[in-house]
Amino acid sequence: MDTRQLENAVSVPRGAVMTNLELSYGANGPLTDGIEIISPILLEPESAELQLRKVWEVILTFCRVSIPPEAATHVHARVANAAFTLEQVKALAVGTVFFSSAIYDLFASTKMFDTWAKSNEEAFPNETLFTMVERLRDAKDIPSIVQLISPFRQIAVNFQPLLDTRGTVGFRRATGVKSAEQCLRVVAFTLRLIYV
Repeated sequence: MDTRQLENAVSVPRGAVMTNLELSYGANGPLTDGIEIISPILLEPESAELQLRKVWEVILTFCRVSIPPEAATHVHARVANAAFTLEQVKALAVGTVFFSSAIYDLFASTKMFDTWAKSNEEAFPNETLFTMVERLRDAKDIPSIVQLISPFRQIAVNFQPLLDTRGTVGFRRATGVKSAEQCLRVVAFTLRLIYV
């Protein structure tokens, strides 16, 4: 595939949320063993869905899509036009503790996932559920919560991006996707997980 074809095929209407498509290239041109697509932050749900569908239409038109078992989809979410409050982060962390096993069980376990998207339970191997929930509820600030629930970034629900310029919570456990529908399901799951 000629990379210019893909870049030229992504034409976005004026005023749309998505303004470009970034591809990871090798030093000598396009990667032959795959690409990583990184979307800008999509703030408006209606246009975000439209843009995700448009990107997938272009990908499926110009690319052969195959998903190896080790492929993953990562979704980052944040509060629109604001930062997460301490209470929101506490609620999300407590929910993550309660649903950690379910999240882990919902998505296939592979060597890659067990390395790069570990269960959040691994952040507190020697504590009871009750003790961990109490520690999270007693936390005085967001960095303390992040250290408790995501002491490393290779975890299913990653709170570490809350502390950098992204201000997001990342979901890393979903398998690779090969259609707009699969992509939208992972995004919907992540948003439900974070905003419930």
